[in-house]
Amino acid sequence: MRHSFLPSQDQKALKKRYRLHATVVALFLLSVVGIIGIGSLFPAYVEVSFEERDQNASLKDGADKEGVQSIADIISELQSDAILTRELSNTLTEERSSDFIKEVISARASVKVHSISIPEVSTTSAVIVIQGIAPTRESLVSFKTRLEGLANGNKVELPISELAKSKDIPFSFKFTRLLP
Repeated sequence: MRHSFLPSQDQKALKKRYRLHATVVALFLLSVVGIIGIGSLFPAYVEVSFEERDQNASLKDGADKEGVQSIADIISELQSDAILTRELSNTLTEERSSDFIKEVISARASVKVHSISIPEVSTTSAVIVIQGIAPTRESLVSFKTRLEGLANGNKVELPISELAKSKDIPFSFKFTRLLP
């Protein structure tokens, strides 16, 4: 139990004053710690600023001495990079296997394609072997027509034996795709 001979109003006023003094002392200590922290960083700031000046001066001196040589080197590197970029862009225009597969998939309609293989690719054509199941003879013939219509000169070798059934016809044929 706390006992005091002071009246309760005086006790409340003293507690309030004590809290105010404790807060002021805490803020004072906090500001002293902040000032000490800033003061400890000042030598590092001075050192870094001197180092920056030295580095800038050395870069300026180096640029003045080697400026003409380095610009010529940069120009020659840019020219060689331009040649490499041109060569790479030429190879990107070539047809890729994924392009052939996209064409076959886009032309399939109701025909189910189980496998697509590309056993040979030459400079003028690509042979694509397609296997799957067609729901009807008409859908298989329509698929063949769509593949041939992708580009002039495309040829699909569809064996007649593939058309023996009238429904759910398993097929395997060679599609010769002419390259541009």
